[in-house]
Amino acid sequence: MTKALEKKYIPLANYFSMATEPLLTLHLSEVEKIIGQNLPNSAYLNQSWWEKTKAPSKYFHAWIDHGYRVKEFKPNRFVSFERMDLLDKNGGNNDYEKKDILLIRQAKHSDARFLAELQKQIEGESDFLLYGKEERALSTQK
Repeated sequence: MTKALEKKYIPLANYFSMATEPLLTLHLSEVEKIIGQNLPNSAYLNQSWWEKTKAPSKYFHAWIDHGYRVKEFKPNRFVSFERMDLLDKNGGNNDYEKKDILLIRQAKHSDARFLAELQKQIEGESDFLLYGKEERALSTQK
């Protein structure tokens, strides 16, 4: 067990350490019974809460350290976990490793026009201006 794990989630880590099933589905109320406390509101609403695997959050060590990853989440209902070692043996899907993709293309004249129109639209909806009107007038062509 990871020392960085929050005390609240130690019972959940113990649960996963004893688990042998390749697929576990837990209702959110079952998770609360295991940890003996309420889950945060974001755990009920956001799949991203369950899929986080980076600091500063530490709760995910409860299942990651025992070879499980989140397979499915239904808000206010349940979360499903699957064993990662079985995925590797069976050539499972690689959607677990989400990587950033950077698409590069040449800038087009319409890009600048779109951004200028977007800026005008935002200024019309907001009282906040990043620059004074005089400064902006000097920096844009008419």
